[in-house]
Amino acid sequence: MRLRLRFMLQQQPTRWGEKRGRFYIASVPPPRARAKKMEALYDYLTSPQFAQKLRAVFETFKKMKEEPDSEKNVTIRRWARREKALQAGMNQLLGIGGEIQGLSQQELPMLQLEAERSGEA
Repeated sequence: MRLRLRFMLQQQPTRWGEKRGRFYIASVPPPRARAKKMEALYDYLTSPQFAQKLRAVFETFKKMKEEPDSEKNVTIRRWARREKALQAGMNQLLGIGGEIQGLSQQELPMLQLEAERSGEA
């Protein structure tokens, strides 16, 4: 048994470690095998197929970003239209109030109507 273990240790590099209080021997692939794996990984990472997969993932995320952006732009335009309509209504109301006050002169109590100057052009 000891001879077999010694033979195995001589044939293949090992890494000693501890896992849950127990010692174990993990085999380390020989340098040639590691080099082959690294070469295969490099070939895959530089292949057109990998580039295509990356483009596909990028396009997916790009579409995912464009959808909320377009919804946001539509909502902003809708709010701008509503704000413009509200401002026009306020201006008309102020015009009517001013006309009433002008016609009644002192007989009508002074109406406290003022347009907001921040949104008025």
